[in-house]
Amino acid sequence: MTNRRTDEMARKLINLYNRSEFDSIYALTNQVFRNAIAKDAFVQSMKTQLQPLGTIAGFGQAQRANGVSRYKCIMSSGLNLQMLVALDAEDKVSTWAMRPWQEKPTTERTNIWNDNAMATSLDSLVNKIAADYMKTHFTPGLSIGILQGTKASTYNYGFARVETEQHPTRQTLYEIGSITKTFTAFVLADAVVNNKAKLDDPITKYLPDSVASNIKLQQIKLVHLSNHTSGLPRLPANLLEGSTKFNNPYAYYDNPKLFKFLKTVQPVRSPGIEYEYSNLAVGLLGVIMERVYAKPIQQLYDELIFKPLKMNNTFCGPIPDTTMAAAPYTDKAQPTNYWNFISLAAAGSIKSTTEDMLRYALYFTMKPRQKGKPHPRLALLDSITYAKAPQYLSLGWLWDKDTGSNRIMQHSGGTGGFRSNISVIPDRKLAIVVLANCAEEPGAPLVAELLRKELLIQ
Repeated sequence: MTNRRTDEMARKLINLYNRSEFDSIYALTNQVFRNAIAKDAFVQSMKTQLQPLGTIAGFGQAQRANGVSRYKCIMSSGLNLQMLVALDAEDKVSTWAMRPWQEKPTTERTNIWNDNAMATSLDSLVNKIAADYMKTHFTPGLSIGILQGTKASTYNYGFARVETEQHPTRQTLYEIGSITKTFTAFVLADAVVNNKAKLDDPITKYLPDSVASNIKLQQIKLVHLSNHTSGLPRLPANLLEGSTKFNNPYAYYDNPKLFKFLKTVQPVRSPGIEYEYSNLAVGLLGVIMERVYAKPIQQLYDELIFKPLKMNNTFCGPIPDTTMAAAPYTDKAQPTNYWNFISLAAAGSIKSTTEDMLRYALYFTMKPRQKGKPHPRLALLDSITYAKAPQYLSLGWLWDKDTGSNRIMQHSGGTGGFRSNISVIPDRKLAIVVLANCAEEPGAPLVAELLRKELLIQ
């Protein structure tokens, strides 16, 4: 029955796509989907990225794995794409994506290495979801952490490094990509609590005069950078200017290039009006925090988060010792390179482990108190700063709509060779961390979603 409903929805989506009714496609999606992308950004991406490829002239029978149906779509331009579709329990679209067609393993992978003891019901649940995903995808390695109260459980599958057959552990490093933005929000919250800055401060207060003179920036506040409502584009137009390292896009982007772009940038809309995800905005927030504290962002993360929370293997610089790190792989499991950052480090530069990320999650589930009240820094991070359905955001975190004890704060991340997700359900004292060393979609976020659904009904 579920497969039939998904196939029916796929046909409906194709018909809407071919009629360019992108608003109607968005109307069929659920809260989780809409948390990930705003309506305007979704429609714009359809028009600029997919529509030029033509209409869907035909599509093949679905392949199904982990609750996601995958259809081969033949475009009128002659290209082949894959359409990914998944429905939630209310038959709303939780996954809809069009990607270049890529072959899955022709046969299921078998005998996938893992360190799962298979001694508890949680072990069995994790193994079913993780092993099923690994069997039908290219992802070489997967590390999973589950926090229930103060009990942390970790699970590892596959290879951290295929070439040497090195297996992942709870201390294996992964690039966590955009989850970094939640750490940057933590630094901002600390600045506010310690009266170093205010959420409503205009960003121009902290920028060089040559940049602050751009009147288009003067209404943007610090809070707008953190909750993606600044109106700034997702990326600066000069990100790759003078660079030939397209597979390491942030590695040569420094403050002079950033400030040069900001001097003339024209935000697409007034700040605070609409959510539109922006690496540029949070990267800029990190630069501002460096100027507020007169310290590099790595030092701020160290002093405020990594050391206090005993995240001993977490950092945001280049990976110095690859023996402790998972190797990065493309969506087809081909070796690729790590990503490095300069100015936009606050948007995606952190490397961490499942062990350390569970320590990070524990801060939000156990809620440290100060003088009998929630720590003011945590109270800021827990407070919604943008609430315009379907998007709900605090500083740095995306939230599912408040459903009582199942309120979820989460963030995903991706670089050229990694995918990641952290999901925290504070009122249940539950957290899930999934790290994968592959750029394959849907990757770690899907594994995390499947685990969330199962754990929340227990």
